[in-house]
Amino acid sequence: MNLLVGKPSSSGDQYFEYSYELIWKVLKRHLELVVPDPEFVDHWSFKELMRESAERGLIPSVEPWLEYGYQRTSRRLYRVSCWITLGRRDTMTSI
Repeated sequence: MNLLVGKPSSSGDQYFEYSYELIWKVLKRHLELVVPDPEFVDHWSFKELMRESAERGLIPSVEPWLEYGYQRTSRRLYRVSCWITLGRRDTMTSI
């Protein structure tokens, strides 16, 4: 929910969240198929996963993906702080 105008968050936000999660999962599955020991992929951090993907030519650059991750986390933290400040803890279901 967009607390500044009292409306649900835009479909653009939902599209971004869906796309971001999908690409992360697709990259992870692909790397599990091509690395010598697929069990290691499960223990990689997001940064490690993106760096390996870039080294293998699956994404052109790591930096934009790290920035997307930062923006995503920042937006969620901002929403939580707004809800807590406004006493709206009961509406935190969409985080």
